[in-house]
Amino acid sequence: MSRKIAVASDIATCVGMVLFAALCIKNFVYTGKPRQDKTSIKVGDAMTLPSVDWKANRRSVVLLLQRNCGYCSKSAPFYNRLIPEAKSKNVRVIAAMPGPIADSKEYVAGLGLPMEEVLNANFSLLKVRGTPTVAIVDDRGIVTKVWRGYLESDKEKEVLTSL
Repeated sequence: MSRKIAVASDIATCVGMVLFAALCIKNFVYTGKPRQDKTSIKVGDAMTLPSVDWKANRRSVVLLLQRNCGYCSKSAPFYNRLIPEAKSKNVRVIAAMPGPIADSKEYVAGLGLPMEEVLNANFSLLKVRGTPTVAIVDDRGIVTKVWRGYLESDKEKEVLTSL
């Protein structure tokens, strides 16, 4: 009887390890393109961040991030190139995140990002379905370009040339 229990326990452990490995691969290794969700923020949508005066800049880049997002952290080196490039072109850069501002500022600082504006964002209202999301917004608060997920180098170049 104890032998059967030991075998069943071993099988359950193996199944658990396979499921855990699949979850890790899905969340931290897979870099495929995110599916295009028709309910996600898209070009032409209004970027609803109440405290932002969009008219203050011709163009703004909004980094929609969240804590515990592996791809957000993995994208930090790109954001560290993007931020000074945007500033040199007089393009405002805003980090928008759900949750308390203090936590968001701590997360952004922990990534080493020189952000001047870190705002609280309601991702449901903004229709953000995945992070990271990078949006370019015009002086009327309208999204003119959007990229979702971890960006490969060709997409990073696309963002930089869109500034």
